[in-house]
Amino acid sequence: MRIGGRLWLAGLLLIDRMFGTRLAINEVARRRQRLAAAKAQLADIQAELKRLSELVEQANVELCLFYLRRRQLFTPKQWLFFQTTDEDEERALEMLIAHLVKSHLATVEIQEDETGYTYRLIPDWAAIRAALESPDPNLASWLEEMGKQCPLEK
Repeated sequence: MRIGGRLWLAGLLLIDRMFGTRLAINEVARRRQRLAAAKAQLADIQAELKRLSELVEQANVELCLFYLRRRQLFTPKQWLFFQTTDEDEERALEMLIAHLVKSHLATVEIQEDETGYTYRLIPDWAAIRAALESPDPNLASWLEEMGKQCPLEK
């Protein structure tokens, strides 16, 4: 409590003693009500923050899946393989690791070759479908197709 607030309460206590009033008790009750209201508001804000964080994470997962779908269309044989020598692929792999691997929706295998390292992303299609509450219809059909094509991959 600030010095001004302490002086205010001390003054109210002094008035209460001198005149037999209940000003200090009323002031403490008022401050407790304000504190309870602020705590309730904080709880509401925290719940909304959690909900928004979950929405953002789901959007990030969907973006990762759209990126993978694009890779599948352009490089059908190598769409789950990433080279560390290519900066764009390295950044993409970092994004996929941040949103899929760390969320336990995929794993990564590392293979060393003469040019460097090759990373193989292994999506867990069932976990991805379960993680997405209401995916885009096109994405949902692609996920179903991937789940059927790659049942052995996690």
